[in-house]
Amino acid sequence: MANLTIANNDARVQYTTNSDGSAGAFTIDFPFFSLDDIKVIVTIAGTDTTRARVASSPNSVQFTVSGTAADDEGFTGGSVTLGAAVASAVVTIFRDIVIERSTDFPTSGAFNIGSLNTDLDKTFAIAQENNTKYDRSIRLAESDTDVTMLLPNAATRAGKGLVFDSSGNTLSAIVYPASASATVSTVNAGGNATASASYNTTTGAIAFALGVPTGATGAQGSTGNAATIAINSVSKLSPGATPTVANAGNSAAANLNFGIPSTQIWSTGTSFPGSPSDQDLFVFTSAVANGLTWKDTNGSTALTSAAKGDVAKYQTSGTKWVKQTNIVGATGSTGSQGAQGAQGQTGAAGQDGADGDGTGDMNDVIDDTTPQLGGNLDMNSKDIITTSNANIDLAPHGTGKVVIRGNTNSGILILNCENNTHGQQIKGQPHSANISNELTLPAGGDGELVSTVATQTLTNKSIVATQLTGTVDLARLSDASTSAKGIASFASADFAVSSGAVTLEAAVPKTDETNVYTAPQRNALTADNDGSLDMNANNNFKITAGGNFALTFTNHADGQSGYVLLVNSGGHTISLHANTKGSATTAATLTTAGTYLVSYLSDGTNAYITNSVVYA
Repeated sequence: MANLTIANNDARVQYTTNSDGSAGAFTIDFPFFSLDDIKVIVTIAGTDTTRARVASSPNSVQFTVSGTAADDEGFTGGSVTLGAAVASAVVTIFRDIVIERSTDFPTSGAFNIGSLNTDLDKTFAIAQENNTKYDRSIRLAESDTDVTMLLPNAATRAGKGLVFDSSGNTLSAIVYPASASATVSTVNAGGNATASASYNTTTGAIAFALGVPTGATGAQGSTGNAATIAINSVSKLSPGATPTVANAGNSAAANLNFGIPSTQIWSTGTSFPGSPSDQDLFVFTSAVANGLTWKDTNGSTALTSAAKGDVAKYQTSGTKWVKQTNIVGATGSTGSQGAQGAQGQTGAAGQDGADGDGTGDMNDVIDDTTPQLGGNLDMNSKDIITTSNANIDLAPHGTGKVVIRGNTNSGILILNCENNTHGQQIKGQPHSANISNELTLPAGGDGELVSTVATQTLTNKSIVATQLTGTVDLARLSDASTSAKGIASFASADFAVSSGAVTLEAAVPKTDETNVYTAPQRNALTADNDGSLDMNANNNFKITAGGNFALTFTNHADGQSGYVLLVNSGGHTISLHANTKGSATTAATLTTAGTYLVSYLSDGTNAYITNSVVYA
């Protein structure tokens, strides 16, 4: 029996590839009964291509399917692999089951449950596919009235579009825009442009009406310099020479000199000359109605007439006169060079020069008895060393100091071991500490600095009590006469010390004994008018209600009790927080205008309250 589940999802999935391209494998997340049930469409730049399935080794227009087999037959899912990668494409994978019945059940005898189950699965799968196609089709809304959606025959609707009547309910005649017209009118300068369109559903005519604002008149430009052009001379050049034109004047008063090659014959008349040369030009001084033999501008279409002013050029190749348009004179001489542009950006620095050969005036640093640095001294991965166990002395002048500057880190002085494999650092505080101080080394003989991590013994040191912070481990206090060790602070009248033992006076209360007080124990009421009472602040509180609130206790302490004087002269609504427990009528009573005394007791989580009657 096929173990297939027809889930409530489309038997269709799409994937989009990026510009790098992909051939899959693309996951199939729905069941199918045969590998041939799977169809693939690849869409690139709006063009759909249906791919063909093959069993193996697909080419660029084919694909293969790998399925996850069900218990008996069919596949619970699988994947599709294209024969070649596709870039910037949409790959659509869907199930398309052939609608046929390949099984039949006998009227008697054994009943094939597996075949029945497979038929039912296919029936539901086909219904699912039809539902997907239904969801992707044009259809009426459920709320629409019944209308006729039958299309006219193909011949009637060919080349036309669907049109609905003004109510949108009934399908009207199918027409197409048979004509279009437009009218343009002007709108006053500064006005808003207008546009409207109308469509005649009977004739298919579309009419546009446009209103274009008149442009404002621009400002008049400055008066330019008057220019004149005159012909100074025309000379004949040698055959084959390039025509010339030169300005013997200036830009405001041009005086042109023309040079015309003798190979060009500037002829005028109504008929072509009898012995033309290549590239000769002919100008018609009058129109010729018929009888000419020459070619149009394309060089092939025959012409028999000419208009006054037409120009023809003779081409030896082909032995023909060809009509000319846009006759342009020879290019003038090159003008003078313009002004030099602004200086460009400075180029990159050149490479460093080669090292000197030591032939200068100073052959060694020792030759300079009073050396001075002209800039920072770069060690260049070298060391400063001495010979014969000599010292390296740093001698700042006067009150000057030896300073180890910081860069990205605080300044660090490293003292290495004799093998230079280990070292201890002396490091300045970071900039964020905002500290500048002075550390003076101790006087006396040889000694060691005290470490915060090493085990060391201090001898002959005095520590003032105000210099101590934190706690002292009891194991560090040696007192054989008592088992409990520690340091505490008491008023001098509350304890006595004898033989290393501390005895507390009776006046000091003890938390593990019953204490009898001979004086009142009291504290002023803590006012907290928002209704939220902090048990760490006091035992007793006063609330003067200025608005509605929920009576709340915070920082519950198991066993703490006290009183709340509640003044609610305005009759504001008083509710109880979830951790404030009272009777069913407590909140209603406290909401009534008046003054109340509320007692409470906390169990560490909830505060249990009782209230008095209203006080006048």
